[in-house]
Amino acid sequence: MSPDVTRVTRAAWWVLLGALLTGVAAAQEAACAAPESLVDVQVGGASRGVTLLRQTPDGRVWLDPAALRDGEDGYVQERVTCPEGELALLRADLSVNLDLEAQVLTVTPNLELLPRRSQAVTRPEVVGVGVGLPVGAVAYDLTVSRAPDGRVAAGGVVGLTGSRGPLSARLDVSAARDRDVQVGGSVRYQPTRDTYVQGVWNAPALTGGRGGAFRGVQAETVGGGVRYLPALSVDLPLPAEVQLFSDAQLLGAWTLGAGRQRFTDIPLLGARGSVRAVVKDAAGSREVTVEYEFPAALLPPGAVRAAAEVGQLDGAPYAGGRVAFGVTPSVTLDADASVQSGNSRVRALLVTSGVRGEYVLSGGVQYAQAATDPWVGLANYRVARGPWSLGLAAQVPLNRWASGAAEATLGYAFTGGSASLGAGVDGVQGWSGRASVTGRLTPQLTATLSGAAGPNVRQARLNVGFTPDSRLSVAGAVSTTGERSVSGSYVFAPGRRASVAYAGGAVSGSYTQSDGPVNVTVSGSTDGQLGAGAQGSVVVAAGRVYASAAPGTDTYVLLRTGVPNLAVYAGGQFRGRTDGRGDLVFSSPAGQAVAISVDVARLPLEVGVKQAVLIVGGTADRALLVDWTGNFTRQRFVDFQTASGEDATGATLFLEGGEQVDLNSFGTGLLPGAAVTLTGELVWPDGRRCAVKIAPDAEQVRCQSSP
Repeated sequence: MSPDVTRVTRAAWWVLLGALLTGVAAAQEAACAAPESLVDVQVGGASRGVTLLRQTPDGRVWLDPAALRDGEDGYVQERVTCPEGELALLRADLSVNLDLEAQVLTVTPNLELLPRRSQAVTRPEVVGVGVGLPVGAVAYDLTVSRAPDGRVAAGGVVGLTGSRGPLSARLDVSAARDRDVQVGGSVRYQPTRDTYVQGVWNAPALTGGRGGAFRGVQAETVGGGVRYLPALSVDLPLPAEVQLFSDAQLLGAWTLGAGRQRFTDIPLLGARGSVRAVVKDAAGSREVTVEYEFPAALLPPGAVRAAAEVGQLDGAPYAGGRVAFGVTPSVTLDADASVQSGNSRVRALLVTSGVRGEYVLSGGVQYAQAATDPWVGLANYRVARGPWSLGLAAQVPLNRWASGAAEATLGYAFTGGSASLGAGVDGVQGWSGRASVTGRLTPQLTATLSGAAGPNVRQARLNVGFTPDSRLSVAGAVSTTGERSVSGSYVFAPGRRASVAYAGGAVSGSYTQSDGPVNVTVSGSTDGQLGAGAQGSVVVAAGRVYASAAPGTDTYVLLRTGVPNLAVYAGGQFRGRTDGRGDLVFSSPAGQAVAISVDVARLPLEVGVKQAVLIVGGTADRALLVDWTGNFTRQRFVDFQTASGEDATGATLFLEGGEQVDLNSFGTGLLPGAAVTLTGELVWPDGRRCAVKIAPDAEQVRCQSSP
């Protein structure tokens, strides 16, 4: 390149740089010289407070950047520095409305201008709060009935349970009028939530799909892989706090700037449930939820579910084992074998599925030594495409194909209802068919029309259900076989339900109450049938004896809240009300974490709550102590008066600890509960003051001196 050309190029660059600097200086001069205003900045409906603003003659808005929050740098086109501080020019493609008369600047969030972030989620240990404690309990389930002919029968089951750490024992005694007294029990060692070994007497078998009474040693374990949701995207038009849940388990909490947030590798804690993001920002709270479901027979990759037992089944020597293994996300092997003299069995299945469960295919073979056809081939196929679903199943003896059985079903889901058709053929019983249509006629009224046909049956049936609200439900049915029935139920309160029904020419009714220390049911019928039942537990734990409606078949949970008569829910089911001390004993599935909750909308006005849900359990303990007293604050209404007895209208109470309570027009305030005398001062807007002392049980307090 010649020297002349080089000089020209350098000159062009200097001219361009000079023009750029001149433009920046001109923009800075125009922005700093523009008239200023103080406006209330509102972004996405949430106020950012009063902020300095300048608007140039060309309509461009320059704003104090202090009004912007984390993640909102994308709203800024350029920045300048004026004598009074920095100003930010809002982008032209950002929707902005300036009302100088009202002194309000409204900014509509634009997600396209905000950053995109990604956050990988780690798998937490699925264990809730709760301290294991020794426990002893007597669980009972007793019934008594009177037949129409006057005969009275009584029976029931009483179980004694004791546990300490990983060791637990149980003894059950059952009796009824038509059978001898039966005794069963177990001694279990459970070192982890998912693994146990136990010795049992007259218990169900774990393997072989068999009934009868098993006596011997059993062991079971579950472990291995986890499924993951690839990603969940959450739009954050404003900076927010985000909590991420897999079912009821909290996976994590983050404080995030505005933008588009993508959570990846989210662990799924079951075969069916939901992933939920709870977003709290300046505009309020909202949730983003994704439902998921996998076939129950399909395990996560690498997961193992195994069981083994050896002993006696119905008095004969018996041994069995079962194992299922998740080979890939869409393939599971499942095998079961049991050995008993003259009645051994083997079953092996391969289960495969689409990644999202859109289809499930299983096939295998089973052998039953005592059956007429020992070797049988098994096949099952289910597929769903949009509103349509198809199912095919077959069970074919390998040595007599003609005696096999097959079935096909076709389903269709439409808005407010569904329809299905089914047909089957059996080499022994012949053919059969069925059809049904269910529709929601109104938000409260549903109807189902169904029919079935076969060599020995021809039937059509109409079912109607009416649910005007969550407490009342009514149902009726009529069929071509002469059936006529009507039933209804009403929930008076959580744990209290009454029902009445008409069928077969008789009217019957029942009442169940489970919100007290005993689950009680009484029933009667116009044909003379009467019945009553009581179910519950007497639990000895933490130095106290508790009466509970819990059946006691799983893990006992001793919950302490400090709030009497508080309705408690676990896993979405009502479990009872706390006693006079604020304690409640209930049972939950062994080894599973469960969400305990209270109905915040129904809490007494004087009770405050920090969080409405708590995850408990998920350990190997058979009894847990959960102290939730710190979650609740007891408050009380106190009337304040001057020394002369007049209402302290409009005053404010300042307690010694720094807490401030505004009194209403009657001089009444809501104070925190306290076991000691509180001291403070009443202050009126006109400057009057007086000292007060508030005893723990005081409902009315007067000034110690005239204000």
